[in-house]
Amino acid sequence: MVVVSPEEHELLFARGSVIERGYYCHTVKHWDDGVRPGLTRFAFVAGLAGVSDFRMRYEAHAAIARVQHPAICRYVQHFVKHGTEPVCAAISELHFADEHSMRERFYRDEHSAAVVDADISDYLDRDRTWSILTRLSSDSR
Repeated sequence: MVVVSPEEHELLFARGSVIERGYYCHTVKHWDDGVRPGLTRFAFVAGLAGVSDFRMRYEAHAAIARVQHPAICRYVQHFVKHGTEPVCAAISELHFADEHSMRERFYRDEHSAAVVDADISDYLDRDRTWSILTRLSSDSR
């Protein structure tokens, strides 16, 4: 279960009735195409050590994601101020209409992966970044 509280900027991830992870964040809502998402990927993003401008660069990444990932119908970034996982610098919500669109249209074309990699490779730590897929049971945002 995932609980996102935009008023308090809290994200809570629970298994059953036990909270597994919690984060206090600053939230940036980049776009919402008005499509009701059927599938959401939460990416727990770690920055590379020594990168002082991670937030600025990752927030700017949204413009690249908008073009290179056409299946994303809603994109939200939560920049972690503090949380239960110290290496997590941001949590991104990538919302998709359905699993088919996520798989078939994740990248715009055969060059998209290289464009994205060129942007993130010197500030995002892929080895410590991970993600989960979930189907939302409620969409009150």
